[in-house]
Amino acid sequence: MINRKILAISALAILAVSVLSTGAIHEAKASGGGGISTIVYKADLTIGYANYGVMKGQSNYKEDSTGQRITAQVSNAPTNTLLTFKVNGVVVGTFTTDASGSGKYDSATAMTYYEQQTGIPHVHFGDLAEFYIGDTSVRSGTYHL
Repeated sequence: MINRKILAISALAILAVSVLSTGAIHEAKASGGGGISTIVYKADLTIGYANYGVMKGQSNYKEDSTGQRITAQVSNAPTNTLLTFKVNGVVVGTFTTDASGSGKYDSATAMTYYEQQTGIPHVHFGDLAEFYIGDTSVRSGTYHL
């Protein structure tokens, strides 16, 4: 009888851990007496075209009741090069690398300072983020917690 209870509790614990690790978790943050549900995902853009072997990238996505923000940054990319940042094949924005091969796209900056109306997609666990140079996808990765 005790062994069955231990087995049942163990099975429930394993099930709970597997459900929580699927990415369906939302990070809750308290604010002013009420809770604000916040979704945060990251993508490491490391898979890509061999000619850009040392290039590294990352994207962060945050969404809550006040809005969305997406950033993408790259290092060790070709210098002074225009990169296009896409999520699931849809262009989110563009940016140009500097003389050291670094660059960053920030949807908040694009809207505030450049008055660009960005179409930020609702990012989900497993969505594809990519950097393009021209028509070539040079780095990609998927969003995770």
